[in-house]
Order: sequence, then structure tokens, then C-alpha cells
Amino acid sequence: MEHSIWSLMTNLAVTICVICSGLICTAVVGIRSSKIALSDSIKPLTNHNEI
Repeated sequence: MEHSIWSLMTNLAVTICVICSGLICTAVVGIRSSKIALSDSIKPLTNHNEI
């Protein structure tokens, strides 16, 4: 009985860690893409075609 409780807690902890890391990665990517979009809009149009 204890083993199933421990495995359940471990699975729950792993799931929470995966969700949190996914949210952090999404936030970082979103911030980076918004910064890239801002810098692209500031740059001249000639540099914009290099992507």
C-alpha cells in the first residue's frame, strides 16, 4: 500500500515539475519572440529580409 502512495506522489511531483518547466519555457520563448518582434520593427526594412 505504501509503495502505491509513494509512486502516486512521485508521479504527481514529476507532472507538476513538467508543467512548471513547460510554463517557464513558454514564458521565456514568448518574451524572446516579443523582443525579437520589437527589435525587428525598429530595424530598417532592408535588414528585415535577412531572416
